[in-house]
Amino acid sequence: MTPHPDRIAQLTALALTLGVAELPAWLRRNGHPIGIEVLALEAAFKVKKGQSGPTVDAATVGRDGDPMPLVYRYVDAARLLDISESTVKRLVAGGDLRAINLAGARCIPHDELVDYVARRLDAA
Repeated sequence: MTPHPDRIAQLTALALTLGVAELPAWLRRNGHPIGIEVLALEAAFKVKKGQSGPTVDAATVGRDGDPMPLVYRYVDAARLLDISESTVKRLVAGGDLRAINLAGARCIPHDELVDYVARRLDAA
């Protein structure tokens, strides 16, 4: 499913106003879904190693004190990427996504999802 251009424009304006790191917390607080567009924005604002400029820190806490998720279970990662959970499992098994064990659950770190989307954007 391709994100609607109007939604991308709105999210970009919000990210520039609030800061990319605070966008997910603001969306959750206001009842809006967090989808692949947010990950794509984070990837677009993430600066590659050796460059200067803003970076996205997954551990950043928003102004309201609401922390951004550091990891996502497979089902949540699948929802964010708008793919199936079995596709997430295949990506992990194939080495395209890295997962960790956390409290008995397999999870994908937030930065890994952002990096995956950035790699896909670079390949496009």
